[in-house]
Amino acid sequence: MRFGLIGHPIGHSLSPALFSAAYAGQFCYDLIEGPDFEESYARFLSDYDGINVTTPFKEQAFAKADRATDECRAIAACNVLVKREGEVLAYNSDCLGVRQCMCEAGLKTGSCVMVAGCGGAGKAAAVAAAGLGMRTIVLNRTMEKAEAFVDHARAEGMAGLEVASMDRLAELYSQCDMLIYTLPRPVKALDEIAGAGDGRRRIILEANYRDPAFSDGLRARFRDTEFIRGERWLLHQASTIYGVFTDIRPDVAAMKKILECKLGGQPF
Repeated sequence: MRFGLIGHPIGHSLSPALFSAAYAGQFCYDLIEGPDFEESYARFLSDYDGINVTTPFKEQAFAKADRATDECRAIAACNVLVKREGEVLAYNSDCLGVRQCMCEAGLKTGSCVMVAGCGGAGKAAAVAAAGLGMRTIVLNRTMEKAEAFVDHARAEGMAGLEVASMDRLAELYSQCDMLIYTLPRPVKALDEIAGAGDGRRRIILEANYRDPAFSDGLRARFRDTEFIRGERWLLHQASTIYGVFTDIRPDVAAMKKILECKLGGQPF
C-alpha cells in the first residue's frame, strides 16, 4: 500500500515522519507537492491508496469524493481521501482528532464548547463538538463568514451551533466548559479571562502547535483550567486516520515520541 500528502507548500510537513513511526517504515508515504490540484489528484488515482490533503486543496478534494462523512459535508471540505471498493471516500481527520480530545477530557453531551476562529480548524472543531451533542458557539471577527458556515452546517444536520462576535469571548467564557482556540495569535480578551477563575473546571484546547498563542506564562495565569496542547490534537487526528488508511492500529507511542522530538522535546 502507498500513501501520501498533497498540498502546496508541504516541505515542512511532519506527516512522513509520523507515518513512518506509526508503522516502523512498513508502508510508503510520499510528499506529492505541486500547485496544481488536478495533477496531484491524478497521481493519487494512479499510484496511491490514500492521501492526506492540506492547503489549498481541501475544498477541491471534497468535490471529487464519491462519498463523504457527515462532518465533511457540514464543512464542505475534507483533508483525507481513501480508495475503497472502486470509490473515493472523504474524511476530515481534524474532526476525528478533536472528538478524541473531548472524549479523553471527559466532556459530556450537553456541555458548552466555544470555538474561537472560523478557518479550517475552527470549522472542524465546531462540527466535531456539535456532532457530540454539545452546545457549540463559533466566535469570529467576520460574522458573515461564521454565519454562512453555521447556516450550511445546520442544513447538513448539525444542530446546536451558534454564532457570536469575537468581542464577546470574555463574556461567553463564563458559560463554557471548553474553549477551542484556533487563532494564530492571542486576542486581548485572553488577558481579561486569565486569572478570573470562578471555581468552575474548564478545558482549553489550542490548535496551533508550532507557535502557540498561549505561552507558558499565559497558561499559568488560568485557574481551574486543563490545557490540551495542539500536539495532542495532531497526534489523535493522525493516528485515527492512519488506522482508516491501513486497517492496522498504528504505534501511537512511537508517533508521540516523534512529535516531542520534532517540536522541541516538551512532553504533552
